[in-house]
Amino acid sequence: DVDIAQYDHEDGLYLQRLAEGLAQLEKIAFQKNGRLPDLVLVVDGSDPYEGDELPSTSTLRLTLQQMLERDLLLYNFFQDRSIPSAWVNAGGYGEKVWQVYVQFLEKILPERCAATQPY
Repeated sequence: DVDIAQYDHEDGLYLQRLAEGLAQLEKIAFQKNGRLPDLVLVVDGSDPYEGDELPSTSTLRLTLQQMLERDLLLYNFFQDRSIPSAWVNAGGYGEKVWQVYVQFLEKILPERCAATQPY
């Protein structure tokens, strides 16, 4: 369990802190288990997106580009370490939050589909 500090209106530090948190988790996994996890479940929330209409998320307002960078940071972190990951979409309050998920899928699916062999 790693808490990643995020203070009001520090949007520009979010990705850096997330990367640091992932590095901490990796270190803890090796210290406790001597290996990385067998599977990761990513609850991919859209609450930090500036297009999310939930009032309680107003202190962290990430752009659509920052949301994509967040998702790719997580995705690449697990891919680079050969850790299988299952993704579920979470949050989503407002008419624009679908953009968060669609842009991520548009980015990764062509590569993923090209990597699979037809039977």
